[in-house]
Amino acid sequence: MQIADFGGMTYAAAQGHFAVDAATGAGLMRSLSQMRDHVDDVLAKTRELDRDTPLGGLPEAQAVSDLNRQVAAGDPQSLMAVLRQFRKSLEQAEEAVRLGMANYEQVDAQMSEAYRRGIQERHGHVNTGRARLE
Repeated sequence: MQIADFGGMTYAAAQGHFAVDAATGAGLMRSLSQMRDHVDDVLAKTRELDRDTPLGGLPEAQAVSDLNRQVAAGDPQSLMAVLRQFRKSLEQAEEAVRLGMANYEQVDAQMSEAYRRGIQERHGHVNTGRARLE
């Protein structure tokens, strides 16, 4: 099973190629945090599955117990492994959103400053009534 990897999104955000406004970012962060909390709850509950199932001493019972443990926690495709991988992806997504929010703020501040400079230059020109020579 392939779990989404948000490493590329995090990398893009770290390079300034991904930005998200504060309101959208806050909503995404809430959703990602809720999903992470839910995954943590499920992981805590599934830890009980990483043990022998008490089904008796017959070979068939031991085979079922071994299969239960394998499915729950025994290999990279097990429930617990997939949940841990998904949790890691959620952490990557949260980091990407944090970086994206910072990028948005930086670009917003730069654009605001450029706008203010443009207004000041225009008003300086209009208020003097003279053309500026450069």
